[in-house]
Formats: sequence, structure tokens, C-alpha cells
Amino acid sequence: MDIILLVVFVLPVVFQFVIGSRSMRGKMKLKFWQVGTISIISQILATVLMLMSMAHKLKKSGINDGLGFVAIEALGVLMVVIILIVIAIQLINNKRKK
Repeated sequence: MDIILLVVFVLPVVFQFVIGSRSMRGKMKLKFWQVGTISIISQILATVLMLMSMAHKLKKSGINDGLGFVAIEALGVLMVVIILIVIAIQLINNKRKK
């Protein structure tokens, strides 16, 4: 289950990179801003899913430490920043080609 959650957590960045590039080339019906919006919302939902999973595991094990929540939230923010950087790079590369 942990591996699946990790994949779900990283998937929005990969989605933005792959589908965003295809969208910039005009090979998809989705517009670039739609791909970016989907990526960011997916990352937020993946972070919430990870937080809920961790809350369940910590409650089950009886641990009352919340430091794991801070780490997941920090990673979630970092992943959103990475998505925004990928979007910026894709936009810059597209403008250079034109």
C-alpha cells in the first residue's frame, strides 16, 4: 500500500511533464493550462490522501507524534513547486521554439 501511495504522490509531476509536453505540441485536445490545473489539483489530493493514510496508521499504532504530518505537508508543497517549475520550463521552451 505504501508503494502505491508513493506512486500516486509522484504521478502528478510525471503527468505534467509528459502530457504537458504533448499538449504544447498540439497533439492533445487538452489545453496546456488544463493540464497544469489537473496536475496541481492532483498533487493536492495526493497529499491529502497521504495525510489521511498516515493519520490512520499512526492512530492504529498508538503513536501521538505529528512530525510525519509536517514532513508530508512539506513534501506536498515541494512537489507543487516542482510542478510549477516544470510548467515554467515548458512555457519558456515553447516560446523559444516559436
